[in-house]
Amino acid sequence: MVGLAAISLSVILIISELGSAFVFQRRLVSVAEAKALSAIIDGPAIVSEVQLATESISSPDGQTVEVRVCATWQPPFRFGKLLEFANRNQLICASGLSRLGK
Repeated sequence: MVGLAAISLSVILIISELGSAFVFQRRLVSVAEAKALSAIIDGPAIVSEVQLATESISSPDGQTVEVRVCATWQPPFRFGKLLEFANRNQLICASGLSRLGK
C-alpha cells in the first residue's frame, strides 16, 4: 500500500511540473504574439509580467515581424539530490509572428 501511495504521489508531482512548464510556455507565446502585433503596427510597448531573459525582434522580409522571447522557468517543487535534473531552472523560449496585410 505504501508503494502505491509513493507511485501516486510521484505521478501527481510530475504532472504538476509538466503542467506548470506548459502553462509558462503558452504564456510566453502570448507575450511574443502581442509584441509582434505591437511592433507591426507601431503600437505601444507591451509590458509583460514575465521576467524575460532575452528578446529579439526581426523582420526578415519587410512585411513579417518575428519576435522571440525567452524566460527562465522555475519548477514549482524542489526535489532532493535524487532528482537533481528536475530541480534546475530551465530557459523556455517562444516566438510570435505578425504579418502586415494589404
